[in-house]
Amino acid sequence: MTLCNSLGNCPEKSNSKQDDILCAAISEFAKFGVLGSTMEHIAKRAQVSKRTLYKNYANKDELFDAVIDLQLGTISRLTECPYQMDIPMHEQLRKLAYQAIKLTNNEDYLTLSRIVIIESMRSKEAADKVNSKFKDCEKGMSGWFSTAERAGALEGSRKNCGNYVLW
Repeated sequence: MTLCNSLGNCPEKSNSKQDDILCAAISEFAKFGVLGSTMEHIAKRAQVSKRTLYKNYANKDELFDAVIDLQLGTISRLTECPYQMDIPMHEQLRKLAYQAIKLTNNEDYLTLSRIVIIESMRSKEAADKVNSKFKDCEKGMSGWFSTAERAGALEGSRKNCGNYVLW
């Protein structure tokens, strides 16, 4: 994810006003929370007019949805790893573990996670929205373990065991 430098420091200006707006929103949300951020401050930080901001996002809820979508985009890399019979199990597990650890050590990912978690704790409506968007996050990883189990590669291990360890 290269939208912002550590999502707290927006680069000078990108080639996309929408990226500038998202970067500014993330910076404001990280600093003040969604509730404490204002569309006016987001527009100012993005160096766009309020009219441009509202043209792209009708309100902070739409901006928060875009932040959730960014988070899902980073997580999707973990869910797009199909089990491959021709590659040794330990290599695939090592790759999955490496991707999970790399993700949890990524400052951009952690910033997005903090924003999403805090907003979910603040509002039941936000929590329900996050839950509905994230409900399929583990399907890719679970599918990997299910496929590996069907192929006999797990030798009787419970398919969800590794999923819980890695996820």
